[in-house]
Amino acid sequence: MKKPIIGITPLYNYIEPQMSRIKMWMNNTYFDAVEDAGGIPVMLPWQSCKADIVRALEIVDGLILPGGNDISPLYYGEIVLEQCGGIHPSRDEAEMLLAKSAYENNVPLLGICRGCQVINAALGGTLYQDIPFQLEPKDGVKIIHSQTTIPPEYPIHRVRISKNSRLYDCLGQEEILVNSLHHQAAKAIAPDFFASAHAEDGIVEAVEPISKDRFFLGVQWHPEAMFRNDENSRRLFRYFIDCASLRG
Repeated sequence: MKKPIIGITPLYNYIEPQMSRIKMWMNNTYFDAVEDAGGIPVMLPWQSCKADIVRALEIVDGLILPGGNDISPLYYGEIVLEQCGGIHPSRDEAEMLLAKSAYENNVPLLGICRGCQVINAALGGTLYQDIPFQLEPKDGVKIIHSQTTIPPEYPIHRVRISKNSRLYDCLGQEEILVNSLHHQAAKAIAPDFFASAHAEDGIVEAVEPISKDRFFLGVQWHPEAMFRNDENSRRLFRYFIDCASLRG
């Protein structure tokens, strides 16, 4: 069986002093995790033309939408709050279209952190723009969702996984430990999707389609940062790569 090709969208930095130019780049941990699981990672360009995106999706066997900056609330019908972080319109446009096209064309997709939020917003859901500002903890449980003082390769809190989910099929566990590097999360879940994992404070930690006829999963944590020391992270990437290989 041929190794599946996995397209990954790039991260970016503004180039000073112009600030009108950007530098596209990729965190090597995404590539390393895909290679470790048996896939071939490639960095995709940002495209906002649907025909170009559909063509790119014909070439790859699976897609990863990685972490990064915040998504414009305009995509889910809200004004931008002061607590919302930096937004990159070109990336938003491209990844929203990628997520929709991948879903329409049944391309296996793994969304990580921002990628999970892109899935939900692109397919009709909404987001909390800032968890501490907009959401009271469930049952008074307070969880740090952005571990600024703890290295990302280490877990910081637990998540509970629905047994009737792809995520459970992959990991075979109802509770796992994860890292956490976000301040936004899914609020209203997209139609035909459901929240397949939650943190102890009620925050949605994973979204996926109600139907199991495709692999289209978003997780809030960063398995690519943990895979070297965490078997659950390796299982997630292997499961994703196995699904992508079936398409190839």
